[in-house]
This record gives sequence, structure tokens and C-alpha cells, in this order.
Amino acid sequence: MLRDEILRDLYEQTTFASHGVDRLMFRVRHEQAREIIDQCERTGHIRRENDSYFIGLMGVAELIQHPAALEFFANAELLYLHLQAEYRKKPNSLVQVVDIASRVQIESNVVMNCLILMTDCNGWYGGRSQFTDATTAAISPSEGILDSASFAASVERMREHRSQLEFGVSFPPQLNMLGTADNWMAGLLPTTGIDQK
Repeated sequence: MLRDEILRDLYEQTTFASHGVDRLMFRVRHEQAREIIDQCERTGHIRRENDSYFIGLMGVAELIQHPAALEFFANAELLYLHLQAEYRKKPNSLVQVVDIASRVQIESNVVMNCLILMTDCNGWYGGRSQFTDATTAAISPSEGILDSASFAASVERMREHRSQLEFGVSFPPQLNMLGTADNWMAGLLPTTGIDQK
């Protein structure tokens, strides 16, 4: 399937979230599939930031048979469960990436890149810092992290909401943002001056 080829090519160039590819050159490279690329942007399979493309969370979900996608989802589950436990202990607290990495025993840059993709799924976190440096990056889980027992369940909820929106099902006003999830991000938190208690 052409969409899978496009997503696989984007994955191989971006290694998920660590860097993007030039948007215009990617479109030239796949010029016969520009409509598919546009559709992938709308559905969250491809994430656009300025003039760069990144693989989106929905795109990674489509590549689930790829070893790196399997690794991502395994790591995402560990991170989600850890952040869920942190929320229960201290609701809405800011959790440092380096602390998460230490607790789950995953390298901090891997944790940060994983969280970049995980935050494509709205509703479970309230804010985050800029994810450019793992030593200063932090995230704040929100009450929504209690709504799903696992990250996979949270992703499935998002997939269902988007699917219903695509078919014109109306939602209460508080859920209308899900249709523009690719362009919406929870409030960014400062990377300096964070209380590290």
C-alpha cells in the first residue's frame, strides 16, 4: 500500500522523533502521492512542524510490525504507567525526563523522543517543556491519564474520536479540539527554573 511505503520512508529518515525531513523535498520525492501525504497530515500519521515532516503517532501505529515501532510502544507503556503512578502520588506535578529515565531504566534521550510521540495523543498530559534537551525536559501528567489503563488504550480512544470526526459525528465542545489534534499542543512549560524537588 502506497501510504505504508510513504510512512516507512518517513520513519527511516526521521528515526521517529529525533529529527524531521524537509517537507518540500519529501513531497517532491513522493510527488505522485501528494494527496496521500496531505491525508496523512490530517489524520495524524504525519506531523508537520514549520517546513519539516515527522512521523506522527498514528503513523507509528501503522508500522507496528516494524521492530522500532514495537520498541516504541513497549517503552511508551512503561512511561505511561510510571507517569500514571506519579500523578496518583502528586497530581499535576512536573516530572523531569531524567528522573523518569532513572526510574524506568531507559536512556533519557530515548525517553524524551518517546514522549515527543506520546504527546501526539492528547488528554493524558497537561503540559510539557520544550523537548530539545533531556537534562532540562519535563512533563506534567493530567487527570486524563487516569482515563485509560494503558497507553495503547489511550491511543485507541484517540483513533476512535478522530474516526468519528472524519465521518461528521458531532461532539460536545470540549472534544472538538480532537479534530485539530495535530495542530494543538498542551501548554509548553519553561525549561529553566523548574523546581526539582
